[in-house]
Amino acid sequence: MQSLNLDWAAIREEATNILSRLIQFDTTNPPGNERPAADYLLSLLEQAGLRGEILEPAPGRANLVARLRGSGEAGPLLLLGHTDVVYADPAVWQRPPFSGLVEDGVIWGRGAIDMKSMVVMELMTMILYHRLGLPLKRDLIFLAVADEEALGRFGAGWLVDHHWDKIAAEYVINEGGEGIRIGERILYLVATGEKGYADLRLTATGRGGHSSRPEGPNPIVTLARGLARIGEYRSPPAPTPTMERFLQKLGQRLGTGPLMAGMVDDLIAQGILPSFLKYTLRNVFSPTVVRAGQKNNVIPPRAEANVNCRLLPGVGQADIVNELQTALGEENLGIEVSEFNPASESPTHTPLFDVIERSLERAEPDSLVLPFLMPAATDSRFFRARGVTAYGLTPVILNLDEYGTVHSADERISVENLERGTRRLFEIVRQFCGAQ
Repeated sequence: MQSLNLDWAAIREEATNILSRLIQFDTTNPPGNERPAADYLLSLLEQAGLRGEILEPAPGRANLVARLRGSGEAGPLLLLGHTDVVYADPAVWQRPPFSGLVEDGVIWGRGAIDMKSMVVMELMTMILYHRLGLPLKRDLIFLAVADEEALGRFGAGWLVDHHWDKIAAEYVINEGGEGIRIGERILYLVATGEKGYADLRLTATGRGGHSSRPEGPNPIVTLARGLARIGEYRSPPAPTPTMERFLQKLGQRLGTGPLMAGMVDDLIAQGILPSFLKYTLRNVFSPTVVRAGQKNNVIPPRAEANVNCRLLPGVGQADIVNELQTALGEENLGIEVSEFNPASESPTHTPLFDVIERSLERAEPDSLVLPFLMPAATDSRFFRARGVTAYGLTPVILNLDEYGTVHSADERISVENLERGTRRLFEIVRQFCGAQ
């Protein structure tokens, strides 16, 4: 492909100003109120000569879609992002979380990483492609959705059910993976799958009665013993196709040959891998809510807890109930599934993954691009359920401190990373969608 003479200093300034303003829209979910942010993004598209459409399942819950037409030689690529964010407590932030402050080359605010910066990278990619008049062999779709942080019922989930004709695509690029710097090593993690989500209600029952006469089993004590067992339990590793390729590629780079799943913990301890990767190889059980009792002097007849589960691909409801029962051992507790969303996984051997791998490793020669299983959930699951290949990648390079600000205090991204991500995404799109 021909080289392009782009003024990246000007593009960096433009992207920085857009992200700073986008952060200033308080889209904390709940309640979301994504409409002002969607209107702002639409105005930028229109200023660039592009058209977009806002779709609302409820007042204020805005989803924005825009399309650049290609030749139709190949199926569309959709650039997916969400504009809602999680709660931020100003009392524990160094800078106001919705200031969008740009200071010393850093953009501060809730959503700076998760995921308004990626929305800006995707927007800039659309605008740059249009400005340059570059030919496309695929339609390029930009989709900024509401409600990702609350299971997507007003966002991607609703759009897939009610407006599939406007967003149908062969491939999706979404959030879910980043480049992470560990010492001198750069790992680009591409989320080719993500774990499922389940909530299980545990229930203990007993006689109940006056606290001065504790006759029979106390449900709180019974439940506490069960929760302690769950806290000590560790599910055995079971690599999926995504993580099998992860282990193979990493072993090739380290010169060890294919790695065994049990070696991941050792590599984390050695500082070769980030600690969160230990959750990508096994089911995870986390007690999150406990309810019992109404009065200080009454033993309740019932106690219950919620156990949140993050599940590997292929794990069904019966499987997770059976494994939780294994964790509980002989403790006699009722188990009821109250929420279940299965895991999803896309193939790792595709033309898009090949482009991502070549493009990033060419741009960062010392980096290693690895598929991995996202430990949490994203909107990609709605598209995978429709047979779409979806990958999670924000092509920035974060250190572990920066990565740790996601859903936490002092979330921020450097201007350098915003430019890097825009460059890398633009090049991936150009290589994958550009007509020869």
